[in-house]
Amino acid sequence: MIAALKTQGEGEARVLDPPPVVLDEPAEKASRFPRWLPLVLVLALATVLRFYRLGAENFWIDEIFSLAQAENPLSAIAGFWSLDERMTSRPLGLTLLYWALQLGESEFIARLPYAILSVLEVGALYLLSRDLVGRKVALRAALFLAVLPLHVWYAQEARWYAQWSLLATLSLWALLRLWKTWRPGWAIAYGVATLLDLYTFVMSIFVLITQMLTTLLLPARGPRWTFWKRAAIAMLGAVLLSLPVFLVAAGFRVEDSAEAGVGTRRATSIVVLPYTFFVYVAGYTVGPTVAQLHALPSPVWIVREYPEVVLYFVYFLPLAALGLWALRNRPASAAILLPWALGLPLLVFASAVLGQQTYNVRYSLAALPGFALLLAVGVESLGRWRSAGTLGAVGLFGLSVFNYHGNPRFDKEDVRSAIAHIQAGPEADEPVAMIGQGIVAAIHYGENLTVEQLRGCGRELSRVPRKDRQLPEIPIEEIRSEPVFWLLASRDWHGRTESCLEALDASHEVVQERSFTGVDLFLLRRHRVDAEQTQ
Repeated sequence: MIAALKTQGEGEARVLDPPPVVLDEPAEKASRFPRWLPLVLVLALATVLRFYRLGAENFWIDEIFSLAQAENPLSAIAGFWSLDERMTSRPLGLTLLYWALQLGESEFIARLPYAILSVLEVGALYLLSRDLVGRKVALRAALFLAVLPLHVWYAQEARWYAQWSLLATLSLWALLRLWKTWRPGWAIAYGVATLLDLYTFVMSIFVLITQMLTTLLLPARGPRWTFWKRAAIAMLGAVLLSLPVFLVAAGFRVEDSAEAGVGTRRATSIVVLPYTFFVYVAGYTVGPTVAQLHALPSPVWIVREYPEVVLYFVYFLPLAALGLWALRNRPASAAILLPWALGLPLLVFASAVLGQQTYNVRYSLAALPGFALLLAVGVESLGRWRSAGTLGAVGLFGLSVFNYHGNPRFDKEDVRSAIAHIQAGPEADEPVAMIGQGIVAAIHYGENLTVEQLRGCGRELSRVPRKDRQLPEIPIEEIRSEPVFWLLASRDWHGRTESCLEALDASHEVVQERSFTGVDLFLLRRHRVDAEQTQ
């Protein structure tokens, strides 16, 4: 019996958890096209969406922090285990960026490896899904992931999220293959992928927890201890070799999170869970902008101003519910998908609540491929309406991706253009007083400018993040002594621009005002009377 199970389990492409048989569905006709062609087309689509305008937008602040860290020698990157270095443990993620920067420091080059890894994850999800639920559903899941706007967004960011998510998917696929074949090689592959994932991003600890749960939930295939033993050895090996990561995570206290400036500080409530669902299906480029969301608007205001938000819930919630309902007859799929697509976001949410830290959807990005597969299973349950369900989902995903690539309203803050405007004019030597979190980008793009954070004009932050403490700053009393200076506002979540202009109105007047995406630029000159009195 056991030998028969082993023989049966060695078929490389056998579906582990097939859907129930539909008796009235016609048999699949032989196709004139190769079976690999649809997957190639999906990968080509994923490549186009991720490489289109890859270097068009400027770096945003977190990318610039990563660039600064990755410009250190490799030995220093490997030794960045201290919060005093403004880092959590992510040496492998920064190592990839380090090698990319050896080819150049442009936005395109820095983001290139992550765009490639994002495309590879579409293929990895297909392989995992094919073994689990069959080729047709796997192809649909790969298509969904290729077009999911959130996946496209982080594919075009010079940070480790695409790398982290790919390694998490590969590790889960190796775990699935280990359960299927019991081969030691898959145990080694799983351990290596998990180890690399843990060294890429500390949130991989939560990925490991969900995979432990998957290991316990997978149905028995012969002597279960064989699978459990090999999986446990692989997990234990990865954990032991990743002890520095766990030590950093264990020492990352709540006050460290606030002091280090991890995210924009805000309370975490149950509302972030439906928001996470919405971002999974719509990204950040449907409905309110990121800047509007930082004002913490009420759900009623969002629905009233942006009714399209409701459409995404109305369409995708039933699909997700159908996918969950279908899992009742698919024990292996349930063991994989429930911890992956649902468990990881819930763990991130729980850690934010219990640790009183800032919740960010991107910290659960490794669950997005599982969510795409869950939606694909839900569409499969539509029977003869599967094609319509697929087209509707791809259409809504595509609307958000279109906004991401073509609607300036959702572009990242264009500090680069504002700095270029300053440098091109006759006042290029005048100091720049900065309001908001964009100072990091202003310093990066304005290396020949004097850029300082403006302090003391009201609505100050109660606590200055540690990562901003070493940045140059200037009090408003000192900037008043300048005859001419620039005022640059970007990511001003606390509305300080208006109060700063009011405080400066008595001594200076605005003689030039320009607006760029997410950026306001003012040139201020001392009042003529004040200038004459000074002379």
